[in-house]
Amino acid sequence: MLTYDGATVRSLTSGTIYDLDAVGWNPNGQYALIGGLNGTVLRFNGTLVTRINTSGLTGTNAIKSIAFNPSGTLALLVGDNGMVLTYNGSALTLLTQLTYSFLYSVSWSPSGTAYIVGNGGTELTYSNGTLTKMLSSGTTSSLRSIAWKPT
Repeated sequence: MLTYDGATVRSLTSGTIYDLDAVGWNPNGQYALIGGLNGTVLRFNGTLVTRINTSGLTGTNAIKSIAFNPSGTLALLVGDNGMVLTYNGSALTLLTQLTYSFLYSVSWSPSGTAYIVGNGGTELTYSNGTLTKMLSSGTTSSLRSIAWKPT
């Protein structure tokens, strides 16, 4: 793990041997979540890296993408085998699995709905505590990333 303050790159000890693949900063700037292989989830407060307990939640699934809602009160973490986790600032929760597809990206719309995309054209939404599988867009290609244009 590395940090950059605009002038200096600094190395951090992550406390894990697993690859780290995703990071998302809380919009309030208080902390970032970092995810990776083997269900690794870390919390970084700008100084200290701590491990978040994922026992019984992630198995060997990798975290591929992390995004916070616009208010910073909830993060979604997505990854292998249709895994979707929520993080409310203190605890991770595994949501009901709707697909076995690998999920590669999550992004929150300005309206407060999160969109999740993945392998084989998989598209999910998360709104008001409910995860929903969208109707097929007709593509079977992997959707690797999603983002919203700022208004």
